[in-house]
Formats: sequence, structure tokens, C-alpha cells
Amino acid sequence: MTTVWLDVGTDADLEPGNMKRLDIGREPVLLANVEGTIVAVADTCTHEDASLSGGVLDEIGRASCRERV
Repeated sequence: MTTVWLDVGTDADLEPGNMKRLDIGREPVLLANVEGTIVAVADTCTHEDASLSGGVLDEIGRASCRERV
């Protein structure tokens, strides 16, 4: 597997506690700012294949889709 880095913005573009979705090729990716640390995960919840980016980020950095809120 090859590692590919993409410039998707700066830390200042995503305030702490916020999330946003990016479509990288055919893959939906969730970017989240968890207490100043930017994390990236697949933007698909295991609950009915729902998008995490439309849900909420809790106080410890867990993303939940709107189906679970």
C-alpha cells in the first residue's frame, strides 16, 4: 500500500469540536478536530451505513451519526 498525503487545509480551517466530510476519490473521509488534534477516519458509520459528518462529535472525540443521536 502506498501512502499519499493530500493538502486539505490548515488546523485553523476546522475549529475544535467540529467535523467535515471530504470525498477523496470514491472514499468519504471524516475530518474532525478533537481538542486541537485533527483526525481522519472513514465517514461511514457501521449503523446503517450512515454518514458520520452529519452527526455529532462528543466531548471525548467519538463521532456518532445522526441515526444514533
